[in-house]
Amino acid sequence: MNISPCLRAAAAAVFFFHALSTSLAESSGPAGAWKWTTQTQNGESREWVLDLRWENGKLLGKLKGPRNETEIQEGRYAEGQVSFKVTRETQRGTLQSTYQGKLDGDTLKGKVETKNGERTNEREWVAKREGLDVSGAWAWSMKRENGDTMEATFTLSRSNGQLAGKFESEGLPQPLEIKNAKIEGNTLTFDTVLERDGASTTIKNSATISGKTMKGKAEGTREGQSWTREWEATRK
Repeated sequence: MNISPCLRAAAAAVFFFHALSTSLAESSGPAGAWKWTTQTQNGESREWVLDLRWENGKLLGKLKGPRNETEIQEGRYAEGQVSFKVTRETQRGTLQSTYQGKLDGDTLKGKVETKNGERTNEREWVAKREGLDVSGAWAWSMKRENGDTMEATFTLSRSNGQLAGKFESEGLPQPLEIKNAKIEGNTLTFDTVLERDGASTTIKNSATISGKTMKGKAEGTREGQSWTREWEATRK
């Protein structure tokens, strides 16, 4: 059976975009604040917030409910699948809930199974991710080309839905304004503009957020040559 070049191209495009979408979902990871609402038997709404961190290959976090918060147990994340357990003491006894969901961008969708003694209840579970809170001061460091370490502090804040901040270091004549800052999943991107000898250089930064740490890279040009440096930051 002969397949036309057009069909081959279409099939290749479908495969490429499927792989790309899967890659993007994996790169954002499970870190962040996930929210969902449940209904009680008397019709009351209860909001839940799941704060997840992906640290050193481990899924950690807390589940915050209307009355308390609980550390998750047996957290796992692999190939877009998230699972963990939560044990809570209530007036009805010990409740153990097992959450399993598939990560799709900023949505977690799956099921939660809750055991109370010999009783088991299963229901659908859909959670939406909010942007990570990176507000505050971060201690930043980057290795220079000559091996020296450049240290700085950058401070981020959110106002009217916009993320902004400043980048300060003893090695800079003045603080640099952080521009075009945004968060997608657990990835932070922003630009800084360095003024030197009458010329402006835009430095593009991207970093992966994991709990109280960031690992990123800065990219720019100097005398017509492109450069890339890796950097790290820790929340103060």
